Amino acid sequence: MAKLINVLYSAAFAAAIIGAGSVGGAAPAYAGPYPDAGAGISYSVAPTVNLGGTGGSVTFGNDTVFIIGPTGQLSTAASTGKINGTLTFFNTINVTITEALTGFLAINDNASGVNDFDVTSVTTASYSDNGSGSVTIGLYIAGNLYDTVASLTPTLASLTLTLNRTNGGAFSYSATLADPPGPPPSVPEPASILLIGAGLAGLGLVRRRKA
Repeated sequence: MAKLINVLYSAAFAAAIIGAGSVGGAAPAYAGPYPDAGAGISYSVAPTVNLGGTGGSVTFGNDTVFIIGPTGQLSTAASTGKINGTLTFFNTINVTITEALTGFLAINDNASGVNDFDVTSVTTASYSDNGSGSVTIGLYIAGNLYDTVASLTPTLASLTLTLNRTNGGAFSYSATLADPPGPPPSVPEPASILLIGAGLAGLGLVRRRKA
């Protein structure tokens, strides 16, 4: 009987300790998956872009960025953030490079801390070079958005980045952060390509007949 009383007393004591711990160490208010969010990004410092025969790279040196129209979880974001790291890309559309870049984009949040975006891959969405120094590059950057301060676990997000240069000048850029991620660049299906080709061929025949 004494053993049974001791067991019951020990169990009650343990439950009391656990209960006290749960009261004193309550889970963070924002614990769970990172909620939906979005924001526009504009630059303050021009990035360094290197172009080669089959692709190139763009480097950001922990530069300040301006946050435009933040929504969702980022609705209380500060007006600035930081972008840092080097991305590589191909000059062929819809070619993806797998990359692992931690903390590529960091946005201060006045409510919960710092929102970080890690890069997992870079896809060339568009590429135009007129050969006279004017270049436009569109990159679709897949990754994860999270906030460790608020215990928000990573969720899939995307950053669409557009680089522009005119007449050999410095590159400028703009970007859009989206969670859930925006649609990736689409690759035309073979059937669609055939239909487009047939349509163009038919248009050529019609013009010939009119001529």
